[in-house]
Amino acid sequence: MKLFKIFSISILAAALLNSCLVDDDVPANIESTPYIVGFDQAAATNSYFEDIGAVEKQYAVSLKGSPDGRNYDRDIVLNYSVDPASTAVEGEEYDFVNNTGTLVIPANSNFALLPIYVNTGSLDPDGPTSVIINLSATSDDAVVSAQYSRMTITFVGCQSQLEGNYLVSGVILPANNSYSMGVEPVVEVAANTFHTLTTGPWPAGSQGPDQGFSFEDICGNLTILPDQFLMNMYSNTWGGVQYEGSPTGVHGVVTELGFEIHYTIVFATGTNIYEMTYIRQ
Repeated sequence: MKLFKIFSISILAAALLNSCLVDDDVPANIESTPYIVGFDQAAATNSYFEDIGAVEKQYAVSLKGSPDGRNYDRDIVLNYSVDPASTAVEGEEYDFVNNTGTLVIPANSNFALLPIYVNTGSLDPDGPTSVIINLSATSDDAVVSAQYSRMTITFVGCQSQLEGNYLVSGVILPANNSYSMGVEPVVEVAANTFHTLTTGPWPAGSQGPDQGFSFEDICGNLTILPDQFLMNMYSNTWGGVQYEGSPTGVHGVVTELGFEIHYTIVFATGTNIYEMTYIRQ
C-alpha cells in the first residue's frame, strides 16, 4: 500500500510538472502576434505661393509594435493607394517619386519613407486640395493599424494675409460674459501660420511671457494647432471648438472685418467656451 501511495504521488507530481512546463510555453505564442505598422502622422499641409518647381516631401511609415520588441528580420512589404475621396489630382498638385504602389520597411529596420513631389506651380490659389493615401500590408505576419492606416496630405496655394493689428473681444459661454482685450498684434510665424498675443481674458504679461496660441489659415478656414499648452505654461485641457457651419475640424473663419475663432478651456469648476472676434485695425 505504501509503495502504491508513493507511485501515485510520483505520477501526480509529474503531471503538475508537465502542466507548469506547458504554461511556461505560453509566451511562445507571442511569436504569432502580428507586427503593427502605419503612418507616423495622420495629416500634413504643404503651402506654396509661387512656382519653385517640384519639391520632394517624405512621409514616414514605421513599425509601431512587435511580438518581442525587436525589429522585423525580413522585409515588410506594404501597399499604398489613393483614396477615391481625394480632391488633389496626381500629375497636377503632386506626383509619387516612385509610382509603384509598394513600400518596403527593410529587414532589421523600423521605418520606410514615402516620398512625393509637390508641384508648387500647380496648386489651386482659391482653395485647398488633398490626397488621401491608404496603407495595407502584404506580409503574412504584419498588419496596418486602423489608427495609422490613412494619411491626408493637403496642398495650399492661397496665401493668408492675416498678419496685423486687431481689436480683440470675446464672449465666454455658458455664462455669456463679454470682454474686450483692446488692440493686439497677430504675427505670422510660418507660411499661413499665426500666433496671437493672448488667450482668454487675461491681459498680456499677467500669466507668463507668452500667453498666445498658434493657428493655421487654410484658405479662410482657421484651425488651432494641436499639442499646445494653455498659454504655453498650464496643463489645463484646451483647444479649438468646431465653428458652426464649417467643415469638420475648423475652429474659425476669415471674415470681411477680420476673423473669428472659438476654443474651449477646462477648469476644475467646469468648461468654458470662448468665442473670439478679431477686427482688423
